[in-house]
Amino acid sequence: MINDRWQFIKRVPWLGILVWALAACSPGAARPTAPIARVATQTPWIIYMPVTNTPEPPMVTPLPTITPARPPPDGDRVATARPAAPTKTLVKRTATIAPTPVVVVPPTAAPACSAGSIRLLFPEDGAPRATKQNGPGPDTFVFKWVPLQEGNADASMGYRISIVSKAVGTTKQINSDAVYVSHDTFMKNGQQYIYNANAVHGLVGSGDSNVTVFWNVTVVKTTGTFDDKGGVTGSVIDCGPPSQTWTISLTISGL
Repeated sequence: MINDRWQFIKRVPWLGILVWALAACSPGAARPTAPIARVATQTPWIIYMPVTNTPEPPMVTPLPTITPARPPPDGDRVATARPAAPTKTLVKRTATIAPTPVVVVPPTAAPACSAGSIRLLFPEDGAPRATKQNGPGPDTFVFKWVPLQEGNADASMGYRISIVSKAVGTTKQINSDAVYVSHDTFMKNGQQYIYNANAVHGLVGSGDSNVTVFWNVTVVKTTGTFDDKGGVTGSVIDCGPPSQTWTISLTISGL
């Protein structure tokens, strides 16, 4: 029977292993007399893990990223002090300019002239005249003298009448005046010069007191012209000494 079993096991290998195990444990099997001490053994479990070698991708070392520097916003800008530039000492060269000579042009002097003293005719020395306190009166001064020559003369020749008023009985000067007239105009006007009433009133100043008027005549010559209104232009020189000085008694009569 045993042979039959092994024959069967040969036919079925994996079943034979199982049958062999069962036969060993069956009651009919021979057992050793003394029990055999069994030692616990532990069969190690071996776990097989499939390992797949997957090639890793090639490592690429990235280049460093360069970020261009941008200026900060206006609000974040910080003023950077610039180093002071080295001081340069400039040597200023001043050109030496020769001073321009100052030419002083003297005023043109009137041609030289020579004439004698004039003889006064009118008004007589000490003659009375009147004016008003608040304005001109009826009187004028009609001045007459012996002319330099008869007929016309050089247009540059003429006369100056010098007039000064002083308070009666004092040396206090109240006013003064000087009028010019050409020789030809003097001759044309009948050998006289009329000092009008307004001018006469001006000799009393504020018009509250009587005055004594002193007057004389001098022959003159000018580089300009006589305006026949009492004025003259140009440079004037005296051609001789002034005449005698006569007076006029000027009184205030009424307002």
